[in-house]
Amino acid sequence: MIGSGVFSSIAPVSKGAQGVLPNISVVRSTALGIFSSQLLRPKDSVTFCNLFVQLFFSRMGYNGFKGMLASDMVRFARSSGDFLQVGIRDAISAAVAGQPGFAGLEGSPHGHVCVLLDSTPSFSQRFDQMVPHCVDVGKNYRWDVPVSFAFRSMPEFFILRRGFTKQKAP
Repeated sequence: MIGSGVFSSIAPVSKGAQGVLPNISVVRSTALGIFSSQLLRPKDSVTFCNLFVQLFFSRMGYNGFKGMLASDMVRFARSSGDFLQVGIRDAISAAVAGQPGFAGLEGSPHGHVCVLLDSTPSFSQRFDQMVPHCVDVGKNYRWDVPVSFAFRSMPEFFILRRGFTKQKAP
């Protein structure tokens, strides 16, 4: 497995009756339910990445992002203790394992954030390494793209810590 084993403080993935991980697709199905609604497509040059991430985490049982812009979410995730800030390798491992997480960058006027997906990582020529995939709800509205498509420079990665994974129906 890629990463350094930081998962003791990351939200657990429960096992089903046969020891398989049935909720690996919970992140994907929750994100797809929101994305498919088309309600957060850009309108008149206004983008809604922050609302997408807020709604996604709310449906996953975490409501700490209410009323925040993308840059606020990144600052909050760094300092709140609710998220574990990880490097890209651990972000890939956590995403593939079905852990709720996001990538984000502070910026002017408001930054950008996107939900990480459990897809097979891709090699990014821009970042010269493997990168996780995400839902890019910004000026583009794209499903399951490498984070290098959503960000021009390397974002920060955050994984929801243990205890915040009570999923609500999409």
